[in-house]
Amino acid sequence: MAAALCYAQSRRKRRQLAVLFIDLDQFKDVNDSLGHLTTTLGIAMYPEYGEDAASLLTNAYAAMFRAKDSGRNRYQFFSEQLTNAARERYSISIANKLRKALEHDEFMVYYQPQYELQTGRIVAAEALVRWGHPEMELVPPARFTPVAEDIGLIGAIGERVLVMACRQVADWRQHGLKLDKLKVDRSFIRDIPGDASDAAMVRATPGHSLGLILTVEGVETRAQLDFLKAEGCDQTQGFLYSPPLPADEFRRLLEAEDQNVP
Repeated sequence: MAAALCYAQSRRKRRQLAVLFIDLDQFKDVNDSLGHLTTTLGIAMYPEYGEDAASLLTNAYAAMFRAKDSGRNRYQFFSEQLTNAARERYSISIANKLRKALEHDEFMVYYQPQYELQTGRIVAAEALVRWGHPEMELVPPARFTPVAEDIGLIGAIGERVLVMACRQVADWRQHGLKLDKLKVDRSFIRDIPGDASDAAMVRATPGHSLGLILTVEGVETRAQLDFLKAEGCDQTQGFLYSPPLPADEFRRLLEAEDQNVP
């Protein structure tokens, strides 16, 4: 939360921001022997080497690897010279770990509550994937989803997360908690119906069996829409229907819809 706030403030005020990726050198050996601890840092500067959180983290991580290659216990700023080799090493490393993560059930779901302002009551929750790698800190999606998309694992990860979230909803309902909507993120339907893993993930979403309204965002093609209708999805949004609109245009859209209602 603090990192996201700093990024937002830097962007709004057009100030520079440094993102540091810190690695504790040979942490396992040091932790076991209680020896002297050193650190290796990778640094990426905003906006020169990343205009979003995912890019800054990726570049800081790549810079950290270059610093480790240079002997550890030092720091390295990200630069264009690091781009190809360091990013390739980062992607290969993360890709191998992601495949093992699926095999070993290392992904988990965290839930961020959504509050009704007037009453202060929790009215909904957003399900967020996290990677609980045994040798790293809890990994947020910005650090691994781009690689997962590149190597074709995003569908399998999405399916795993949805199954876990739906099971959790079922458990909460047994304890009297009221939840009525399940939302599928755009990243999980981007390649349907052509991508078999994405299509299987949508089919595996047990929303209706739990009495949930199934909402899908990011619908951009007629083929996606036809597939989702056939699979029984309830609600959708996306550029196929309309891009984001200013308030006056949105009002005209609502008025036109009212005129078409019998």
